[in-house]
Amino acid sequence: MEALVRTEEKAARLEGKGIKPIIGDLADGGLLKGAAERSDGVVHLAVSHTPDNERLDTAAVDAILDGLKGSGK
Repeated sequence: MEALVRTEEKAARLEGKGIKPIIGDLADGGLLKGAAERSDGVVHLAVSHTPDNERLDTAAVDAILDGLKGSGK
């Protein structure tokens, strides 16, 4: 299992639970697409508490869907 986190501190907490952290954020479409391509499935629960939340979320979902495209996942 992999999970997106924004900081090294949060990454260390996940590693301690056996989860592979992906350090980045919702604005990094390439990172999200690559993670989706490697995955067996994706659950998107992240939210950005910023004024551009809707734009970031839409772009993140688009990147994830691009990564899953044609995979049958």
